[in-house]
Amino acid sequence: MAANSVFARLNYNFEDSKFGGSLYLTDGAKKYLSASNTSIPEWQQNDIADGVASSRSRYYKNPHANVVITLTANTNLIFTVANTDPANTFSDPVAATMAPSLANAASGYIIELAAFKSHTDNISGLTATTDGNLTAPNYDLATGVGQQILKITNATDDVANATPMLGSFTSLYIGDDLTGNNTIIANDWITMNSAIAPNGNCTLTGGQVNTIITHITTANSLISTRRNHDFNFYQKSRAIVNDYIFLTRFDNLGNTQNYMVENLIGTDFLKSNLS
Repeated sequence: MAANSVFARLNYNFEDSKFGGSLYLTDGAKKYLSASNTSIPEWQQNDIADGVASSRSRYYKNPHANVVITLTANTNLIFTVANTDPANTFSDPVAATMAPSLANAASGYIIELAAFKSHTDNISGLTATTDGNLTAPNYDLATGVGQQILKITNATDDVANATPMLGSFTSLYIGDDLTGNNTIIANDWITMNSAIAPNGNCTLTGGQVNTIITHITTANSLISTRRNHDFNFYQKSRAIVNDYIFLTRFDNLGNTQNYMVENLIGTDFLKSNLS
């Protein structure tokens, strides 16, 4: 067999002759296999044979992974300075008063960055929820639901673009915004670091601290808004699909079902619409 053999991966070890007549396929079964014409590209055959197909990182990547790492690192540095005895670290009294707010903003952003990283790992296909949780979008779930929503909204609203599918993936499309925020916060750290005197005191002014708070808050709002939008869009999409599936049960009622609806269980609203 070839070096990359899917059958070899099964570790089959038995004497074929012991199967007797049950080993052989009927002509009909052989024709079925021939007609099915299952074609598997060589690279896929190799990955199946080598048992590497379960490694999603072989095929998918999170486009924001690197920028999130840098944003988290710089924000951690800012947090550490702002959270270290601000009353004595910051020489400007106003800055010392505002430092705890800066620490809180940085801490909140670090938490949101971790949530954003997890979310974009999921919707990029790099990871997938395996706990049966259908409320959080991942690539497989959201594309499947998105295809259904596209068909539904095309029929109801004449939607003829991919927004019903892309609405759960908006977080993947803000690369330029993340890069811009990364530059701003990196510069904020440079400004803060250069304001630290040899004795450890920070000479930032209250105005400078407030500016950094604004930058971090704005950056936090961006990823929080997009992550929550993706969740909400996906969950609303699932709700619409469920409503659609429920209502289509009335499209082709059998004789018995129709009798029950018309004479026993149907509301006037339902019967008037069916008529």
